[in-house]
Amino acid sequence: LVPFDDTSKIVVCPYGRLYHKEFIVEALLTRKKTKDTRLAHIRGLKDLHDLRFHTVASSQEDGKLVPACPIRGTELNGQIPALALVPGNPENTNVISERALTELGEETILGEFGPATGRIKILPLPEELEEIKKQHAERMLKKKDKKKRKRAEEDDKKEATKRSISESQSSTMAPSKPQSKVLKSLFTPKLVESDKDKVDNLFART
Repeated sequence: LVPFDDTSKIVVCPYGRLYHKEFIVEALLTRKKTKDTRLAHIRGLKDLHDLRFHTVASSQEDGKLVPACPIRGTELNGQIPALALVPGNPENTNVISERALTELGEETILGEFGPATGRIKILPLPEELEEIKKQHAERMLKKKDKKKRKRAEEDDKKEATKRSISESQSSTMAPSKPQSKVLKSLFTPKLVESDKDKVDNLFART
């Protein structure tokens, strides 16, 4: 659990781990050099979600503000199961206790704090984390397969378009069929008869 600081942005990754945004962005930019495998499950900023906490005065009477459930008022100190609603309403908190969701129901919670396309368990227990990792890997595999299918469909469309253009060009360049004798005679200039031929023809007919 990162030390809470209400002046810094805190983000959550798909595994429910919390990071100060400034530090995690720097770590992602340098991970190729550092070869830090702990961040292998984070593809980039799209896998990090901003958290907006409701805060209350600490029960320790030290004057500090601490994260709390906006519904039950319970301090979210890492011991109380909590959920991040992502992306949530940007004008409202998006971290609640798991118990609040159970008591009020998803429809009521999302009506107040949504919209949300997913829920991320914050700081899950080790046994919970294993299941979360498995589900995350399955989702990533489905997304990868979907991208492959989409790319293949686009390639097929491009290939079909190329074939269509090629066939169209071939048909326009094909040699025309030979004309019939009748048509040919219409377009073939007749020989001009000489005066002698006219006379010969005249006597031939009489």
